[in-house]
Amino acid sequence: MEDDIQEKLEEIYTFPIEVEWVQFRQYRIIGKIKDNTFRIYYTYDVNFSEETNINSMKQKIDAEILKLFKKGI
Repeated sequence: MEDDIQEKLEEIYTFPIEVEWVQFRQYRIIGKIKDNTFRIYYTYDVNFSEETNINSMKQKIDAEILKLFKKGI
């Protein structure tokens, strides 16, 4: 499952993203922009479609990107 999620996120973003399984339905998303690395934990919700889960992950990733740019990477 983490490979499918990683492929979908790599289609969206141009920087390296790695998705790791942590425990039941919980994933760690690791992204690297320049020398900055961020980690996001996401709990996959089976009540929603895969597309909805990917969009939720995307919102969390976008928030992390915004934090990095506000810090001035």
